[in-house]
Amino acid sequence: MAKIVLAAGVPHPPRLVKEIEDSQEPLKSEAMFRQVRQHVEKAEPDVIIEVDSDHFVNFFYNNVPAFCLGLAEESEGPQEIWCPMPQYTVKGHVPMAQDLLSYGIGSNFDLAAAHELRLDHSI
Repeated sequence: MAKIVLAAGVPHPPRLVKEIEDSQEPLKSEAMFRQVRQHVEKAEPDVIIEVDSDHFVNFFYNNVPAFCLGLAEESEGPQEIWCPMPQYTVKGHVPMAQDLLSYGIGSNFDLAAAHELRLDHSI
């Protein structure tokens, strides 16, 4: 049986990484990210489940699911070309995502699924 070992939230303004890099002194947001990192490392999770907003990178007003599970082996971002962040790749855990999808739908929970996800600045 799975066990939740940590839940955390962090700010995600698009310019935050650049502001941290350019700052002459430590920023409060940088200290918060370090604190979250320490908690994650201490918790030693087997899997990280990211709950995020889309910012119209994958969906638009005519097709916005309440929740969408990513079923991709990996996804890349940020997709916003104006965003001053380094490119990154996030690995998915497809078997777990498929199990969550099956469980959610079997429990009458409104879920969508995507085999491809384009990540934005908020991951």
